[in-house]
Parts: sequence; C-alpha cells; structure tokens
Amino acid sequence: MFDGEKLEKLDESKLPLFYRLILKIPLPNLDSLPDAVQGLFWVIVAPVSVVVASFVSMLLLTVLPSPFNVAAVILVPSIFMLVFLRLSVERFVRGWNAMADTPAADRDVAKLVNEYVTMLKDQEETREEPR
Repeated sequence: MFDGEKLEKLDESKLPLFYRLILKIPLPNLDSLPDAVQGLFWVIVAPVSVVVASFVSMLLLTVLPSPFNVAAVILVPSIFMLVFLRLSVERFVRGWNAMADTPAADRDVAKLVNEYVTMLKDQEETREEPR
C-alpha cells in the first residue's frame, strides 16, 4: 500500500492471546447467511439485543437478592459484549484477509484530477449550449 508494501494475511494462530481467546468462543458463523441477512443482523438484532440486555439487567436488579443481583447485572451485558466482540473480530479478520488477497490499484492522482476537471467542464458546456 505505501511504497510498495503489501498487506499480509492475518493468521489466527499469530494473533495476540486476547483475540485468539475471543475467536474460540463457540458461536454460529454468520458466513453461511447471505449478505443482506448479515446486514439485518447488525442493523436490527444488535441494537434490539442491547435494549433487551438493559431491560433484563433492570429486571435482575429488582428480582434477585442483593449480592446476586450485582453479579447477574455484570454477567448479562458481559455475555452480550463477548458475542458481539467475537463477531466483530471474526469480521475484521475476514475483511483484512479479503483486502490482502486483492492487489492494490495503482492510482495516479494527478491523472484522476485532470479527468474529473475535464468531465466537469464538459458537463458545464452541455448546460450552457442553447436548445
């Protein structure tokens, strides 16, 4: 990407221990779902689950006796956080590896700017022509 550097694929065995532990959490994989369903998961399921976790925490605060309610209120959001953290790390690794597979396109910025300016001039000329 910079000065001829090439992105390397992320090997899960070479990740830091924290990320390897997160990736070992057993969860169903979202890769089997179509992209549209994955988007719905992040747009609908994730925010709704955060709201549900907050209501469950409030319920546990009122229903359980004193030492147990604190532990339950800490446990419920932690579980939700671990689920979304695992999905986010897995998604990042897949995205990084996908970018590492494709070669970076060489972009000549000066050439692109000249083409853009030419296109804008052509559009302006077509607007100014009498009908």
